[in-house]
Amino acid sequence: MKNKKLVIENLDKLKITSIKHNDVIHFKYDRKHYTFNNGGTESTFVMTLYEGRCKCCLKYMASRDGRSNELLQYKYQRTTLNSIDKENFVMLLQEYGFVEYKACKFKVSQNEYCILLNFEGNLGNKPINRYVSLLEVKKYGLFRNVPDNVSINEILRNCEVVG
Repeated sequence: MKNKKLVIENLDKLKITSIKHNDVIHFKYDRKHYTFNNGGTESTFVMTLYEGRCKCCLKYMASRDGRSNELLQYKYQRTTLNSIDKENFVMLLQEYGFVEYKACKFKVSQNEYCILLNFEGNLGNKPINRYVSLLEVKKYGLFRNVPDNVSINEILRNCEVVG
């Protein structure tokens, strides 16, 4: 069977719902359930990703030989589902070829986003440092998390609006 990758763009939409003996990990992404089987039997180690949660209706997505004991790392010295390091989990799944993780490069506020939208299109092919007005507002604390040498159109394509 051909492997199909799960595309993850926002870690806030990812929720690990249950873990069974570190071998079966159930998680939800964007309101869909997924099951990751880490292992198989003692003689055959195969990692497999399925869409779905129940045994009767699992839909195969991808598999690979091997087993990982490092998938689940916890933050804050706790071992609860909420303290699982989701970014580490996704990065390892990407390394094993199960997930395509498209992290957004830039985080901008709603106000910054609205300002940048005014420069979208032909004007947006230039970076922030080519516009005196944008450099002036940057001095006052706007665009703190955005490099001023990247084109505005690229920022708009790869940003996440926060707060």
